[in-house]
Amino acid sequence: MTERVAEELSLAIESNKSLQVLRIGGNDLRSDGIIRIANSISRLSKLRILAIDDNKITEEAADVIAVAISCNIQLKVLNLNDNLLKKGIAIIANALHTNSIPLETLAVRSNQIPEEAANALAAAVRSNSLLELLNLYSNNLCDNGMITIAQSLASLSSLKRLYVGDNKITDKAADSIASVILSNNKLETLYLNENFLGIGAIAIANSLKQISSLKILNLNSNQISESAAEDLAGALLSNKSLQLVALSDNHLTTKGIETISLVLSNLLELYIQYQ
Repeated sequence: MTERVAEELSLAIESNKSLQVLRIGGNDLRSDGIIRIANSISRLSKLRILAIDDNKITEEAADVIAVAISCNIQLKVLNLNDNLLKKGIAIIANALHTNSIPLETLAVRSNQIPEEAANALAAAVRSNSLLELLNLYSNNLCDNGMITIAQSLASLSSLKRLYVGDNKITDKAADSIASVILSNNKLETLYLNENFLGIGAIAIANSLKQISSLKILNLNSNQISESAAEDLAGALLSNKSLQLVALSDNHLTTKGIETISLVLSNLLELYIQYQ
């Protein structure tokens, strides 16, 4: 999107005081473009959905986005996926927390979030009792970031979908993830794919035995081996709500796969790619 088009769009936004939905993802706005547009959004008060994903937005624009959010306290959906906000996520999260924005969806996939920003995100999550979807996929959270956020999620009862794949999460964070599962009785979808979970899958499997809401569990591309297969099988046997389980690209042996395959009566879909 050229500078001129961004300017024209900002003027159009500013002239429409009743605007409730703004989706401008994938337009290569970059920080300069989004700063112009966010200044216009700041003059609105009824926005409910804001999607500015995939625009190469950097930390430079975080303050202006935070102000725009603060002016739209009815915001329900915020999509910042696939940008380069990094530490800027902390500024935006602080705005969500300070203004008690009642988000139902927060999507910040692939933004290179550092640990200090994870702390701010955790605070925003903790203060939001309506959040249903949280997408943190591919942010290099590592164990400390995941544990911090999980502690906030454990006090949230509204969460339905959680995406934390590709975050370099290891067994160290497994108990915290299990606590999230146990404390969110509405959780239906959990993506943990592309991490480094191995024996930690046992803690997750044990939590699955005690809930009845989860329908989709993605554990593709971890380090789950035969030692966790029996516990996973037990979880599949006792959890009647699970419909789809993905276990491809792990370290399961033929015996491990056979153990899991014996308890498939409840599943609608099972993905295991044996290597």
